[in-house]
Formats: sequence, C-alpha cells, structure tokens
Amino acid sequence: MQPRRRHLAALVALAAFLALRPAPARAFHDEREHVVDYTAHTMAAGDLRVGVWDVGWAPWGWLTLDTYTWPWLKKIANASAKFRIWGDDAWTLGAKLGFLTVNLHDLSSEADPVRFHVIPVEVAVSRRFGPEWELSVAGVYTPIVQKGTYDASAFHGAAGYTNTQLTLALEWRLNERWALFVRSRHLVKLQVSGKVVTTVTVDPYTSIETQASGASGDLAGMGFPQTFQVVPGFAWSRAVFNLEVGLGYGHVHVPGVNVFVPVRWLAPQLDVYWRW
Repeated sequence: MQPRRRHLAALVALAAFLALRPAPARAFHDEREHVVDYTAHTMAAGDLRVGVWDVGWAPWGWLTLDTYTWPWLKKIANASAKFRIWGDDAWTLGAKLGFLTVNLHDLSSEADPVRFHVIPVEVAVSRRFGPEWELSVAGVYTPIVQKGTYDASAFHGAAGYTNTQLTLALEWRLNERWALFVRSRHLVKLQVSGKVVTTVTVDPYTSIETQASGASGDLAGMGFPQTFQVVPGFAWSRAVFNLEVGLGYGHVHVPGVNVFVPVRWLAPQLDVYWRW
C-alpha cells in the first residue's frame, strides 16, 4: 500500500473509532462539566474539544491547551494555555496565557514585512451560588507589539498597543442540558505607543537619521464605559455535541487579538463543538 493510502486509511480508522466508541453523556451543566469560555474553569482531565473555531485538549484537569484553527490557514500561529490555580465547591480561580503572531507579508505579497505579536493575559474568578447560578469575572490585559520595515530601507520601527478589558458572565443552569447566560465585555483602557527611525540618504557619503517616539491614550473616543458589548444567550449539550448561541448589542470583539471593532451594532456569539 502506498504511503499516502496508508495515511488515509489511518485517518479513516481514527475517525471511525472516535465516532463509534462508547461515550458518556457529557452534560456539562453539572458539578463536573462547566462552560469554559468566560469562566475560570478548565476542561476535565483527558477531555478533547473540537469546534468550528478552535481545538482544545486537557492533559490534566488543571490545564487546558487550545488553538484557533482558521488563522493557521493564513500562517497565523496561535496557542493558549488556561490554568485552574485553585478551586473548591464554591470558588474557582484561573489564569490564561495566549500567543498569536502574524507577518503581514504572509497575508499579502504586496504588504510590507511587518510582524505583529499578541500576548493576552487573563485572570478569572468564578463563584457558584448553589447548583443553578454562577457568576464569573475576568480581567484581560493584551499587549500587541508591531515590528518591521516599511518602504524597504527608508523607514523602520516598532509600535506598541495595549488594552485592558473586563468580562462578566452570569449563568443560570436550567438542567443538565440547558443553561442561559448573559455575558458582557468592557474596554477599560487603551493605549498606543511607538518609536520610528527614518533614514534619508543625501549623497553616497552622507545620510541623515531621524528618530521619533510618542504615546497616546484612548483613541477615537474608545474607552470606558462607552466601549462594550452585552450578549444574552443559551448553551445546549447533547452527548458530545455542544452549542452556544448569543445575540446582543455593542462593539464586536475579535477573539485572539482582543480588539473591538469601533462601530456599535449587533454583537453575535456562536460556538459549535464536540467534546469527548
């Protein structure tokens, strides 16, 4: 059998195993299974999550590794690690560290070779009020560093962009299959800074180099409390299949890079994933 056919046969066998193996009903609206997004929770040890947006795996109950799938098609490398630092019957404390990097030249051959590095850091606390209600609060700090050269040799430099966000999530478990939620996200602070070096050649023996740096606060009127989104919705689980749907109002948030679109309109949320 040719190597390519052997690889295809192995993938088919793996898919058949995952589809046909006995799987317990993963009703995550109970004391063991939790909604992971917008909370301090991690997945249970050994769990695998495959969704339309991302893939995650929990080698241990205190650690969940995740990556967005679609950005890889454009050579946008990204990954995150979420840690459950501490927890008991009522409280859970967690932290998340992410990384995303992209070269504009990889997205378009006509773009300048400018690279962006995004490193979001999140700390979250979840508080359960009995078996039905849970409140989660998280602070997210996201630095975005831009480095590169524009216009070949004439201009090069670095720029920094940081924003701090606050997220709130209230969940009401109706039963083991259904849960209702209200999630909000608020831009607390936004700042941009940069340094530019420009070199101008006067003649073969003389060149002039100019350096400049600066910083600014909130841009385009974006800041607290006017930049936000509030999204009510529901989460539904059936065996390994899970669905989360929400529709609210505010500024659309772009996951991974943690930026807001500076237009206030309908703010949708949709997640479809399988969890074993």
